[in-house]
Amino acid sequence: MYEQTGRYYALFGPHATITPEEERFLAYWSNGRRCALDFGAGLCVSAMLLARLGLDVFAFEASPLLATLAMDRLNREGDLARSITLLEGRTEALSESFQADFILMRSVYMLLNDGERKAALDAVSRHSAPGARLVIDVRTSALPWAEQKSLYEERHLGRTLYRRNTRYTRQADGATRVHWEVEGERLERRFPIAEEDFTVRADTVSGLQNSLTANGFEIEQIFGAYDIDRPHTKADAMLVAVAQRKL
Repeated sequence: MYEQTGRYYALFGPHATITPEEERFLAYWSNGRRCALDFGAGLCVSAMLLARLGLDVFAFEASPLLATLAMDRLNREGDLARSITLLEGRTEALSESFQADFILMRSVYMLLNDGERKAALDAVSRHSAPGARLVIDVRTSALPWAEQKSLYEERHLGRTLYRRNTRYTRQADGATRVHWEVEGERLERRFPIAEEDFTVRADTVSGLQNSLTANGFEIEQIFGAYDIDRPHTKADAMLVAVAQRKL
C-alpha cells in the first residue's frame, strides 16, 4: 500500500503523538535493551520514542514515499532524531550487520499478505540477537472499522481543499477491505488525485503464535492494546504480543 496515496499519509494520517499508556508500555518492555529495530517505521514516531528511551535505533521503512517523509521529519527534529538510522528498500534485501535486542512491528503485520509476512519475519529474524524481545500487533475480526462503512476527511492547504473518502467492507474471513479516494478542490475546480485499496487482516492468538514460533519467537504475554494494564480478552479488536527470540 501507499504507492498511490503515500504522499498524503501525513496530511490525513497520524498526528505524531503517542499516548502515555503506549509510552509506558514500550518503556517497560524495552527496559535494559540497547539496540532497537523499528520495522515498518512509518513517520518514525515510535522510533523517536525509543531513541528518547536511550536505545540505538534502526528504523526500516519499505515504502519509498513514507521513507522520504520520515527522513524529512528526522532531519528537522533535532540531534536525537538525527541519531536514528533510517533504512529503506525492499524487505527481502534488508541485510545489515547489526543485531537488535528489541524489535517493534507496530501497525505493520496486519497489512501484509502471506508472502510479505514471511519476508518481514525473516528480515526480523536476521537482525535479532539471541534472546531479543519482539513487540508486534495485529487486528482481530472484532475490528469495528467496517461497521462505520465510510469516513470523510478534509484538510486545507492555502487555496486547496483536500478530501479523503474511505470505504470499509467486511470480508468473509473477518478481514476489512479499505478503499481510499483522495481528491482536491482549488479555485472552484475539483480534480481526482489518488485511489488505493488495501486489506486489514483479521488474526487470532493461535495464528499469530504459530507464525512467531515458526520464526524462532515464543510469546511471553498478550495484551489488548499498548497498555500494560490491559490483558487481552476475546472481545479485543487488537492483539499486542510480546515475544522473545529463542536462544
